[in-house]
Amino acid sequence: MLYMMMEYVPGNTLRRHLALMPPPSLEQALQWFTEITVALGEIHGIGLLHQDLKTSNILVRSDESLALLDFGLETRLLVAAGFIREDEIYCTPYYISPERIMGDPPDESADLYALGVILYELLVGHKPYESKSLAELLKKHAVAPIPQLPAERHAYQPLINGLLAKFPENRLQSTDIVVRLLQEMGAGKIVK
Repeated sequence: MLYMMMEYVPGNTLRRHLALMPPPSLEQALQWFTEITVALGEIHGIGLLHQDLKTSNILVRSDESLALLDFGLETRLLVAAGFIREDEIYCTPYYISPERIMGDPPDESADLYALGVILYELLVGHKPYESKSLAELLKKHAVAPIPQLPAERHAYQPLINGLLAKFPENRLQSTDIVVRLLQEMGAGKIVK
C-alpha cells in the first residue's frame, strides 16, 4: 500500500496572501523566491516535476516561511483516473511555458518558466502576461516580449529574462543556477 503524508499548514496560499496583504518588501519577495526555488530544486533532485507551479500551490506559514504543494500529483491522478490523456495539457494558463502550449511534454524547463512568472509576480505585484481571453494569454506566453521590470527592480531583469526565455534551450537550466545567480546578486539566502 502506498500513501503520502504531508504537513498540515494552516493559513493562506501565497496567491491569497499577495491579494490581501500589502506588497512584500523586496527582501521578503526575494526570500520567498529563494525558498520556492530551493524547494523546486529538491523536487527536481528526486526526479519529479511539479507541472503546476503557481502561487495558489504555495502556502504561507504563520512564520512567513513557505510550503510548496501539489508536486504534479493532481495531473498524474487525472491521467491515472482516465480524466485526461497522457499527451493532454493540464495546467494553469498564467504559468504555462511556451513549449507546453505547443504540446511538448513537461520537463524541468517548464517548471523553471513558471518559477519566472512567480518571480515577476513577487517583484511587480501582477503576472507578466494577463488577458481576459485564453487564446490571447497563450499567445502572449508564446510570442510577446519578456516584460521589463520597473526601474527600481531592474537589477533582477537578467533573472526574469533567463527564466521567461521563450525557448527552453535559452532558459536558465536548473534551480542551482538560479540560486547561484541570486547569491551573486546578494539577494538569496540559502534555505534548506
